[in-house]
Amino acid sequence: MPAFKLRSKGLTMQQISDCLEIPKSTVASWLVGISIPKPATRLGRFEKGYLAGMVDAEGWLRVNKNRGRYTHAFMAIANGHLQTLLSMQKQIGGRLIKRHAKDNWKDCYTLEITGRLREILPQIRRMLIVKEAVCNLIFRFWEEGQQGRKGKHIDETELKRRREIFEKIEDLNDRGPTRKTLPTKTDFLLKKGLTKEEFGYVSAIIDGEGYIGTIRRGASAVASMSITNCCFDLLSRVQAKIGGTIYTKSASDRTRQTFVLVLRGENIRKALCLIRPGLSVKKRQANLVLSLWNGDYGINKSRWRTNDAEKIRRLNVHEQLKVINCREV
Repeated sequence: MPAFKLRSKGLTMQQISDCLEIPKSTVASWLVGISIPKPATRLGRFEKGYLAGMVDAEGWLRVNKNRGRYTHAFMAIANGHLQTLLSMQKQIGGRLIKRHAKDNWKDCYTLEITGRLREILPQIRRMLIVKEAVCNLIFRFWEEGQQGRKGKHIDETELKRRREIFEKIEDLNDRGPTRKTLPTKTDFLLKKGLTKEEFGYVSAIIDGEGYIGTIRRGASAVASMSITNCCFDLLSRVQAKIGGTIYTKSASDRTRQTFVLVLRGENIRKALCLIRPGLSVKKRQANLVLSLWNGDYGINKSRWRTNDAEKIRRLNVHEQLKVINCREV
């Protein structure tokens, strides 16, 4: 077992915790024989980035409240693409739940992780942006509490501490990220070269919050790609990797301030060629949009504007993308 091997080399429990990326309390329970460890959930660099991106885009972190007791923390990721959640479930475990949609909307699925969250969350903690503050509160919930298991047999002081953390997490989940104003739109070119973690993170953000499609323009169609989110810091970091322009969307008193990262023209092709291998939910859309560049990704604009066959081909791609991107059945 890795923990015992590292201990035999003279490492402290804190050093073993940092090396294995698991909580110190878990290391202590292993070494003193309180519990028998399950096979560790070790994620690769791409998997860490992708999971962090999905948590930021489609996930949430909460503390469970049951009959006035604050028992445990859990993480959930919701998406309509079942195959993506199944592949994630094989890596990190958890329970998959089908959420039946209302009216004619497509079904949604939720992956909930509870038991192995102490192993998984430390591995993606430093990459979180939107859920960073909630993640820090989850660690406070774990590290400071010394009494009781699953919320049982705790005194009033511990109960009050857990309640305060629970209320702060609920407030962050309801309020969302702090509003920020964007004085002027900013434009960046594509950055070449991404680490595996950055590659996974950006792929997950596009899978979760991105739109890949086409816009009808006259008798033809042109490529369109955007990412919408209420966290400006998230979009600015993605922008630094794949380029694009960030715009501010108007917000009312009842809605959050949201921002949109928009890519156009050749920048869409470059970004999709870079990110397409990591996409799961939006891979079909990416393949169809890239087909607008005629396979070799070279396009003669003057030719397709006057070529009726090319216009028809583009309109066919446009109709296929409308069906794929439609939220209704």
